[in-house]
Amino acid sequence: MIEASLIPDLHKSRFGAAQIMDILENPAIHQQFGLSESDLEIIHRWINDTRIRWGIDEQHRASCDLPDFPQNTWKAGIERLLLGYAMPGYDEKLFAGILPYDHIEGNETVILGKFLEFIHKLFSTIHAVKYPKTLSRWAETFKNILEDFLYPMRYMNGKFRKSGTV
Repeated sequence: MIEASLIPDLHKSRFGAAQIMDILENPAIHQQFGLSESDLEIIHRWINDTRIRWGIDEQHRASCDLPDFPQNTWKAGIERLLLGYAMPGYDEKLFAGILPYDHIEGNETVILGKFLEFIHKLFSTIHAVKYPKTLSRWAETFKNILEDFLYPMRYMNGKFRKSGTV
């Protein structure tokens, strides 16, 4: 079934790397962000190389009643990716306590931008769904999730269909 249905429940999860990649690997989702299957392989490599495991940041880990350390969180991994893009670290020099991940080359910067857009929207969605709302606000929130994460297509592999209604 569609992994997008898992997005509203993410705020109750540990935000594990495998869980997030399962969502992104859905064709309707990665196509929405302009990512291809080969782009996903690159993103997998980045996640493994920067050792992103779980947790948005240390505060998110603390909210899961677990130790609040920043290592291996999405925030720490993204900081490494961005710093590596901005300045070479040669895998050895720290900048402000962060080891730049400088293995992003050429056209991969475009992939990085698209991936970061996905992660940013996911973080924003998690924030939006964790608080009580009126029924009409929930309807609007779910409509926004569908619009943000699902590629608008008439027909895809016999599974997804977009009409004038959601």
